Amino acid sequence: MREELTITQATERLQARGIDVARRTVASWIEQDLFTRRLVETPTGNYWVIPAHEVDSFEKPKVGRPPKAKAETDSKVAARHPVVKANGK
Repeated sequence: MREELTITQATERLQARGIDVARRTVASWIEQDLFTRRLVETPTGNYWVIPAHEVDSFEKPKVGRPPKAKAETDSKVAARHPVVKANGK
């Protein structure tokens, strides 16, 4: 069976790789399906585990609004600033 990590273990492993991340952020990524997860049920409570190889190859997602496509930007600029030819037509 492959190695699996709890949320806390995954957080520690990511931090060891230099990725500044909180435990709650890793839990959020699991909820967003950025990791494959498996629920472990125990008499004292349930918890999620994720494959270690996914944590080891994980790249932190970029945050913020993605840049607009070039064609979309160009068409909006053209609509606001029509080209006027030298002869005025």
